[in-house]
Amino acid sequence: MVVIVFFGFGFLAGLTGIVAAVPGYSPDSERQPDLVYNKGLGPSGQIAVEEPGGDPLLPEDLALLGKGVFSSKGCVQCHSISSLDVVAGVYGPDLSNAITNVPNKYAKTLLEFLREPEGVMGTVLPGKNVSDRDKEGIAEYLEGAATP
Repeated sequence: MVVIVFFGFGFLAGLTGIVAAVPGYSPDSERQPDLVYNKGLGPSGQIAVEEPGGDPLLPEDLALLGKGVFSSKGCVQCHSISSLDVVAGVYGPDLSNAITNVPNKYAKTLLEFLREPEGVMGTVLPGKNVSDRDKEGIAEYLEGAATP
């Protein structure tokens, strides 16, 4: 019983000492953390590609956007692109020749497939919240991956 009393008083004394050591401390509930991004990355983790004057992106810029989207949206969890040395998931097919494989399998271009996916991608892609611009970037990125 005596041990419990000493332990209780010791704990309360320690707690009181902490509170006394930091008088007037109260967390600032109005303060919001500042978000800091790496240069060139936006809040979603995608590579930010500026469009000066509203001009359309050049194919290499679209491919850069597609590369960022491919990574940030988790495509690499299932798909590799061996021609670009992207070694990742093994659940989905290697996309090195998607630009020719998709039309042969689905009778539509890669971009059309990304806009209206079928099969497994018909259930996966809509949940990834990929914009039309992002899909254009992915198609351009994968077109650059095509092996002769």
